[in-house]
Amino acid sequence: MKSAGLLLGGVGLALSVFALYVEQQASQVQDYQAPCDISTAVSCSRVFRSRWGKGFGVAASLFGYDSILNQPNSVYGILYYLVLLGYSTCTDGRHLGQALFVISIVASVTCAWLAYILIVHLETLCLVCTTTYLVNWAASLWLWRHVTLANLTLSEESFSHSKEN
Repeated sequence: MKSAGLLLGGVGLALSVFALYVEQQASQVQDYQAPCDISTAVSCSRVFRSRWGKGFGVAASLFGYDSILNQPNSVYGILYYLVLLGYSTCTDGRHLGQALFVISIVASVTCAWLAYILIVHLETLCLVCTTTYLVNWAASLWLWRHVTLANLTLSEESFSHSKEN
């Protein structure tokens, strides 16, 4: 069961590191062409260069362009997936799992919003972004299942212990 978390965390981390690399190259190299730039309609570097590529498009407005919170979205992904990988290797991380599940719900809602931005405002497809959204949604489902099963097991143990007394 934890292997699914390791797989999702590993894939998400790899996608996020790749996205950060592309974003940095796109911001430093004038005509940078990323491997995920297939056409003007399918371009990850176009998305990463947009205002929505940093701080989810809102951090600069809320906290200022130079704020530490106005990081490329992939930085937040790297942090999230590192925590997911850490949780996936824990033997007793029930409370971390619950907190991570809540964070994954926020990430899933954010992904839905960013997908809307891709379709409506940017009118482009970002293969890295879309794949990351799918990994986030799968991670949310896995965490929900894992946390639910952990709580059921804990409840059964408590019930069995109370019956013995």
